[in-house]
Amino acid sequence: MACFAFLREDEGTWLDQDLRTLDGQVFDGSTIKTSVVKAVCFDAMLTGLYVLTDDDDHYFTCHSIALDFADDIEILKILERENTNA
Repeated sequence: MACFAFLREDEGTWLDQDLRTLDGQVFDGSTIKTSVVKAVCFDAMLTGLYVLTDDDDHYFTCHSIALDFADDIEILKILERENTNA
């Protein structure tokens, strides 16, 4: 089962993060259209990076300090709030 991640309130938007593609290229985050993304894995080599995806086709890394994590039920509540406020 995948874990889901979203930015902490005080971290701004995806555009504000130091995101990278899996080959280390800078990724500006402009194509990320949702606040919640899937956390695929964690780099256990002490870098603090998570591999994330918003569409299961494109993957990027983000520092764990900028992220909060949620399970399926919490994500449904978050998405419901976003749809209500849209």
